[in-house]
This record gives sequence, structure tokens and C-alpha cells, in this order.
Amino acid sequence: MRLVSIDRALWVIATLLILGVLYVARLFLLPIVMSVLFALTLSPMVRVARRRGIPNAITASALVVSVSFLAIAAVYLLSGPVVAFVERAPVIMLEVNRKLEHLRTPLENVSRASKQLSELSAGEPDPSVQDVRVEEPGLIVEAADEMLTFGGIALVTVVLTLFLLVYNTLIYEKIVQAVPRFSDKKVAVQTIHEIEREISRYLLSITLINLGLGIAVAVAMWLLEMPSPYLWGIMAAALNFMPYVGAIIGAIVLALVALVSIEPVGQAMLVPLVYLFLTSVEGQFITPAVVGNRLSLNPLVIVIAVAFWAWIWGIAGVLVAVPLLIIARILSEQLPALAALGHAISLAAVRQSESE
Repeated sequence: MRLVSIDRALWVIATLLILGVLYVARLFLLPIVMSVLFALTLSPMVRVARRRGIPNAITASALVVSVSFLAIAAVYLLSGPVVAFVERAPVIMLEVNRKLEHLRTPLENVSRASKQLSELSAGEPDPSVQDVRVEEPGLIVEAADEMLTFGGIALVTVVLTLFLLVYNTLIYEKIVQAVPRFSDKKVAVQTIHEIEREISRYLLSITLINLGLGIAVAVAMWLLEMPSPYLWGIMAAALNFMPYVGAIIGAIVLALVALVSIEPVGQAMLVPLVYLFLTSVEGQFITPAVVGNRLSLNPLVIVIAVAFWAWIWGIAGVLVAVPLLIIARILSEQLPALAALGHAISLAAVRQSESE
């Protein structure tokens, strides 16, 4: 009994250590994880080109440069409208407060009464006590720091992705050589190729689906007379890479902008409702039909994974949560020790157990 308790304590300590490493070393681990996912997505293309006599370096360079160019072009196209939206943010919030004044007044009364009660319970402030305040960094300084951090992560990710694509054959050979038995070597090769195929299929399919969703949202926003409809289409395509969370964020942003841009309030509320309708159709019908049941994951596990990786790595963690779940599911199919994990992750396994 004592040995069991010691083992549990060791498992708890190990888990806490892993969580601490993931959080503290996030700036080091995040570009590695992102580059591995990009390399897994693009590796099948590199392999096909190599079979046709094109060296890995040429194909990898062309792919990385193309993806980087598209990303830079998207950021450039978004920069103007985003800056204009940020500059108008105070005006938008004032207008939203004005339109929601009748809802805000009761809340202010409650807040004022609560403040008066706290002042009465605390007594009169002592004039001899000095109020010391620590000034936080300005918004511009914080934004500049975030941009530098993002730029560094993006640069490291691009360089690591290029090296992983160029030397993927050598890396796979080293992995196979590390496996002792021949049967295990064959399983290792099959597992690596399956991970490549599934991650590539998922990310490419989701990218195309999100582009279609972005076009549909842009058209809908144009019909609803929203300003800069293409901006909301691009926003919808980008946010949809974040399962569940992206749709909620997009609906909130569109609701705020619609309250300022469209009269009356009832018609303005059609904007977030239409957005949620389009994202629901995509999530419930289009994505399952395109991606298929094989990549279907337990929605509860997805929510937990998104929340966990968002806590550890922020927005980037939300983006990598589902690909990491797919990798875990594939590994669980090949490793008997992870069979229970695979059963919990896979939606097909959950449906099978429910039918039984």
C-alpha cells in the first residue's frame, strides 16, 4: 500500500514538472512544435518531388518561401483595416455604451451601492497613508514586445521547418535505426508516414474549408451592409483554426462593430447570428463530410485540449491543440500502452461504445 502511494506521488511530481517545463520553456518549445507540424504537413509533397528526381532542398525551399510569402501578404492586406479598426476602437466602445445605456444603468446602480457599502465598512481613509502605485508598461511598449516575440518565433519556425524538410529522410533513418527489432522498425516507418498523411490531410482540408468559410462570411457581411466585409471574411477564416473559441470571439467582435455600424439594434444583431449560423453549418456538416469520421475527435476532449494548451501557450496553443490530438490518436493505435488514451480521444470509439 505504501509503495502504491509513493508511485502516485512520483507520478504527480512528474506531471507537475512536465507542466512547469511546458510553461517556462514555451518560447523555446513553441517554434519546435510548430515547425514539426508544418514539416509533417509538407513532407508528402517533398517525398513526391524526390521520387521525380527533384532534390529535397529545392522543393523544401520553394514550399517554405511560398507559404511565407502568402503569410506576409495576408498580414500586409490585414494591416491597414486592422490599424483603422484599432484607432476607431474607443469610438466604437463609446457608441456601444450609448446604445446599451438602458442595460448598463441598473448595473451601475448596483456597483455604486456596493462601493458605498465597502467604503462604510472600511471607514474613512487615513490621510497620513501614502498611495503607492506601480506604473504598468504602456500599450505601445507591450504591443512592440509582443510583435518582437512573434517575429522571433516565426523566424525560428521557418528556419526549423526548412531544415526538417531538407533532412527528413535522414531524420527518419535515424529514428528507424534507434528501434532494435525489425518488426518494430516497420511499425515505426508506418507510424511516421501515417502521422504525415493524417496531419497533412487535416491541415490542408481545414485550410480549404476555412477559406470557403471566409468567402461565405465576407459575402454575408456585404449583404448585411457591414463595413470592410473582406476583413471579416479573413478574420473568420483565421479564427476558425481555433475550434469553438474562434467562433465565439468572431461573434463578439462582429456584434460590437454591428451595433455601431447598423441601425436599428435588432438588425445589427443579425450579423453575429448569421456568423454563428455559418460557422455551425461548417462545424456540424461540412468539416465532418470533408475530413471524414477517421479524423473525428471527441468534442469534449477537444475542448479540454484547447483550454489546456491555451493556458500553457496562449493563442498558439489553441492552434496546435487539435493536430497534437491527432498525433496522440495515431500513436495510441500503434502502441498498446496508449489504447485507453486512443479510446477517449476518438469519437468513433466513443460512438461504438455507446451503440454497444
